[in-house]
Amino acid sequence: MFLSQLSGQQVSVVSSSTQQPPSLHVCCDHAFHQLNLCVLFILNEMCLFFTALQGNDDWTVTCTSSNVCSVRGSTVDISCTFKYPEKQHDLSTTVLETLWFTKEDRNQKPVDLLSDADYTGRVESSCGEISCIGSSCNRKCTLSIRDLRQSDSAVYNFRFKTNQPGGEHTANPGVALTVTDLQVKVSPWEDHTKHLDCDSMCANPTYIWYINEQNLGQSRSIRSSINSDHSYACAVKGYERLPSPSVYNTPPVVCSSTPTIFLLYKLQL
Repeated sequence: MFLSQLSGQQVSVVSSSTQQPPSLHVCCDHAFHQLNLCVLFILNEMCLFFTALQGNDDWTVTCTSSNVCSVRGSTVDISCTFKYPEKQHDLSTTVLETLWFTKEDRNQKPVDLLSDADYTGRVESSCGEISCIGSSCNRKCTLSIRDLRQSDSAVYNFRFKTNQPGGEHTANPGVALTVTDLQVKVSPWEDHTKHLDCDSMCANPTYIWYINEQNLGQSRSIRSSINSDHSYACAVKGYERLPSPSVYNTPPVVCSSTPTIFLLYKLQL
């Protein structure tokens, strides 16, 4: 007796026995669809039936990043690529729907961002061409959100639906978006200087500093002496058009109503 394997097809191998194989049909229960192989051995070696099924690797959703941080007012792109079998159970796979969502309705159905009132006029969804190699196909979809608000901070989920039984799949995990504001934090330093930090919720971004709107270069923080002619601001690299509010140094106020002269320094936003 010999064994032939054809992925995704049912195969029967009949021995050289003159007996007729029994009338049997073997298939895997749907509950075991994650198994790669379902096998039934007929101990009298009259025949062998098995069915090769699609495994989890045939249905995947992969996103470019699980965490994204962006600046309020900017535009962000979130991309995911989904993969599916070109054909399964003798049925050619057709993609019926793709959607992005952050929440579900009362019936636990995802609310498409394109119809979500919180994103009206600010979102676009686009998908590239379908590419098939061998028996597997893939396609990349991108969500663009404009004029980001801090309320847009959420986990964004991508789902695609096909004509196959159980052919609805969601990215797990989704993409966590954090929308942040920038601010300059000022603290005293030695010798009448100030320590200025550019602060945001993003992890390890590259900051660019400006003094009187002139680019000072890249740094997490700077030190500056009190100078009434200077204003300071920072921005995340790539979002230079969205700098933090400027911090201004005001001139000292001299109080001479008492023998002691007080110099008061104040920083205004």
